[in-house]
Amino acid sequence: MDIAQDFQNVLNVQLNGLQIIKNLSVALICGLFISLCYRWTNKRLGQTRVFAHSLIFLGIITAIVIMVIENNLARAFGLVGAMSIIRFRTAVKDIYDILFIFFALGIGMAAGARMHLIAFMGTAFVIIVMLLLTRGRELLSSQREYLLTFSFRRGEADADVPYSAVFNEYCRTHHLVNIKSLGEDEFLEMSFYIFLKNSDQAAQFLLALEAIDRVENVNFFYDEGYD
Repeated sequence: MDIAQDFQNVLNVQLNGLQIIKNLSVALICGLFISLCYRWTNKRLGQTRVFAHSLIFLGIITAIVIMVIENNLARAFGLVGAMSIIRFRTAVKDIYDILFIFFALGIGMAAGARMHLIAFMGTAFVIIVMLLLTRGRELLSSQREYLLTFSFRRGEADADVPYSAVFNEYCRTHHLVNIKSLGEDEFLEMSFYIFLKNSDQAAQFLLALEAIDRVENVNFFYDEGYD
């Protein structure tokens, strides 16, 4: 019975000027941290700054919408009808951007609904998790597995593989995954999965391979999902 009465009291609370300022201030502060988190964790080039600034306004606008609706069902349906005439032409192509859009929307809803503790703690928790995952991704990037392909002309002895010295110098591990005869001057197309000792030395590794007389058409690939 007490729970039902408390719930009814929450619905009957009317917003005043001070409460509106508090709600918008919470949305603004949380939005600033969300924007900073996006810029810290997003390594892509492009309109990163514009999108980061938009996240701040998204949280504030969401808080305003929640305050307008309050517990009025008629306002909610009216707002849905008004928003339905808007056509959004900008397509969000990156799932990471969509994640931050929902992040800003959720925090804005909490701020507008006067759940300030949830807004602050939710913002802090999500940002900490994102920073930890970003740091872990940076540490794992140095252990990225690469795909290396090149053409190799066989010598008189099968054991004569001059590229093995380069592999031993630059690679932590390497294993052959495919070999194909090209049928021209005894050329073989070799494919290896490799782990470099230092990912910053990828350019030197390729140059060392290309310097070998019997090695041609060196190609280097990596999984873009790690970025």
